[in-house]
Amino acid sequence: MQLFAITYERRHAPDPSDALSLAAGRFPPLKEAKVEGWSSASGRLRVGAIRHPKLSAPSRRYWAASDTSILLYDGLPVATEPGFDASDARELLARWELAPVTVDGLFAAAKIDLEGDVAEVLLDALGMVKVFHMPTVTGGWVVSNSVAVMRTLSESSRLDPLGAASLLTAGWVIGGRTLIDGVVALQGGSLHHLSASGLRSTPIFDPASVAPARLRGEPPDERLAQRLVAMTKRAGAASPLPTRCGLTAGRDSRVLLAMGLAADLELDCYTGGSADSTDAVFAASLAAAVGVNHRVKSPEIAPSTRGLAEAAELYVGQTDGLANLAEIGDWLETHDGSPTLGVRLWGVGGEIARSGIGLRTPLVAVTPGLRSSERLMRNVLDNKVRPWAPLLRSEAASMTTDSLHSFAIERLDEGWRPSEALEAYYAFERVSNWGALSTRRAAATCDVFSPFTSREFIRCAFSLTPGERYVETLHHSLLNQLNQRLCDMPFEEPWRRQRPRLAPALIAGEAAGESLRRVRGRWRPHGEPRRISFGHAWFEAGIDVHREVCLSFDDSPIWDLANRAEVTKALSGPPENRQGGYELLCRLATVFWSFHVAHDRLGGGVQAPVA
Repeated sequence: MQLFAITYERRHAPDPSDALSLAAGRFPPLKEAKVEGWSSASGRLRVGAIRHPKLSAPSRRYWAASDTSILLYDGLPVATEPGFDASDARELLARWELAPVTVDGLFAAAKIDLEGDVAEVLLDALGMVKVFHMPTVTGGWVVSNSVAVMRTLSESSRLDPLGAASLLTAGWVIGGRTLIDGVVALQGGSLHHLSASGLRSTPIFDPASVAPARLRGEPPDERLAQRLVAMTKRAGAASPLPTRCGLTAGRDSRVLLAMGLAADLELDCYTGGSADSTDAVFAASLAAAVGVNHRVKSPEIAPSTRGLAEAAELYVGQTDGLANLAEIGDWLETHDGSPTLGVRLWGVGGEIARSGIGLRTPLVAVTPGLRSSERLMRNVLDNKVRPWAPLLRSEAASMTTDSLHSFAIERLDEGWRPSEALEAYYAFERVSNWGALSTRRAAATCDVFSPFTSREFIRCAFSLTPGERYVETLHHSLLNQLNQRLCDMPFEEPWRRQRPRLAPALIAGEAAGESLRRVRGRWRPHGEPRRISFGHAWFEAGIDVHREVCLSFDDSPIWDLANRAEVTKALSGPPENRQGGYELLCRLATVFWSFHVAHDRLGGGVQAPVA
């Protein structure tokens, strides 16, 4: 990884070096690294960057310079054509004009003109590697891929109400917001031009460009599988280590496995959780069938309160407070102690090609008469937001739903139908913002690559009919082409009948079955034990320190969103007080740890995550 910052002021730009050094203190591989710095001839623009040392990332070249320009990147840019190593900043600089169409993957790249005081920032299709922007009161601006750097340089101390509210009620910070007022992520799939005139953005791959009405009638490209395999091979070549590939009982990871095998990569397959879980059992069977190594990775809860506190502070510091503490298990699993930066195949974005997650969205998408209802569209979006009464005030949920409604209205204006706007929500909101968090969670130890967030996959996914997305035509086709055996082996949930025209009947039957299961579920014994996730168990183990952090700030603006009396009650007493509320309490603790603790101790002595 590489943290970077670009500052501009009309007279003299501030040096971002100290802010970068402090932020890098949260990433053990960067603690001993040196900040590189450049200044324009006028002194109005300054650049700083700090990266993994060459010994840790021998296959990466994170920055390059010419007589007048600097190019640097974060993440893992992957070329869409042969003969071009996009992870070499020298080649990226030489081909910058073509980069918007010849580079894919999960990355953020910046080219800085030191003579013209101009910077250009290019982001991946969905903006999965975040770069943040903030104008200054004196007419300048700051750009960085670290909120911590932005907060230090701007000395901002105001909470973004919508950023915090959406993390609490939806589970992630929506709309590219952050927890810091005024610090906003640049739009993915765009080339951003920054100069004395401010910010000007040119969309390259945005929701309007892939609205299904524009793609309707375009058949899925038969060469898609080969092109995705070629990019997977180039991504894996960016590290000398075996390519990591998580395996589950689902379809996304199986497609990844098939792509990794087709690309002739040496794979390191693993499953998070316990060895007797459904995912682990299916994964072990798959690995044995195709002859790859497989292991189960089970994170452990730190044995001491101090260890739990250090892990919480390091986690929110590395993820800028945008990632829910309930998902800390995924972060702990990535820290395997290897000094070499790896590459991880990652299945985020697969839901783009299958009408999202759950039943509500596909039910509306494929059912005649429901597809054109804006009321149902709003209703489905409303159900993405949980009010968590009485722990939260009603304003938290209302702000979030209003923002999601605005997102949907923008899609309608671009030509998306109401049901299609719900599918756009998964790609350009949920995956773009919630899914993006794994890139930063893993950044200290590996870069990630997902073929499902590539421009070609997304474009192909939205060219399908709703029925084709519902029966997962694209996943089925890719597996059939790449590895018939993997396609035919059992799944936890079998393939739906590959009859897209029957989708309305299939989804109606599925919805009826789900309703029946819920009715029957009411008759289960009340004493039946409820399983608790790792993240929630981790939170309970550190309840004393989380309670202290949350209740120590009487005048915090966070209490404008949360009900202090109810939160105090939930955090106090026995675990029974928290049953059913762990998820919200984890989110709330995330905001407190980030906004009030991690920033104040930025650059502290925490060395590594405590597992």
